[in-house]
Amino acid sequence: MGLTFCGIVVDKLPDFDGTKDADPKRLKTKFLKRKLDSLSPSKLSISFKNNCSIILLDMIFYKNISEEEELTDLEKDLNSLFPNSRILIIVINDTADFSGFSLIEDGKKIRTKAVVRGERFLDYGEIFSKEIELYDEYMKSLRSNTSVFEHLENLYSQYNESEKKKAYLMTRDNKYNRLKLENNYNYTNGSLDQFLIEQEFQKILKCDFFDLEQVDFIEFERKKLNFKKDSLYEFLKLTNDNL
Repeated sequence: MGLTFCGIVVDKLPDFDGTKDADPKRLKTKFLKRKLDSLSPSKLSISFKNNCSIILLDMIFYKNISEEEELTDLEKDLNSLFPNSRILIIVINDTADFSGFSLIEDGKKIRTKAVVRGERFLDYGEIFSKEIELYDEYMKSLRSNTSVFEHLENLYSQYNESEKKKAYLMTRDNKYNRLKLENNYNYTNGSLDQFLIEQEFQKILKCDFFDLEQVDFIEFERKKLNFKKDSLYEFLKLTNDNL
């Protein structure tokens, strides 16, 4: 069975400074405590685990992650609620062949990447983590073949350093595909992105995705949020008060 997950994990609890109360009537929404049967729920669902925060809602990433250096409205809201934190916005849908994430650390967007059916449509930031390891391994082997290396260096000469590294990772994919070699970390088919997402998820929450099925959440009667006017503050405060 494939994985479907859509939401946000943060490596700390919300920062409630005591200057603002949450009013359930102002939210105009009902809520209840329950365990989830989906990790991409149709209703906003929030919980805390291992001193971290979990916010789940189907399609919460839509229009809320981007290739721009500036944080989106959702990312700004999260950064204000979780200052000096590591924030990971995630979408994984194995059925739709869709993987994507946005990683923010200390208020700065580190990496945004999304792949659908083998095609990139978001790709912001410097390569990191496993991407660097794969790049270094490939370049080490590539430099042993001087003529091929020089050809590719000339081919990618118009790219900046960041884009050149990404081009080399895709060249690595092409080589593996051409030689029909096993490639568990393909840059453009989502397998590398899922590895990075799972790695960051486990680093933050110290558990696996499906462990969340045993966690109590506060489920709100909200299916959509517009972060040009909405904030997660009241929802997080009510979750904190009612879990």
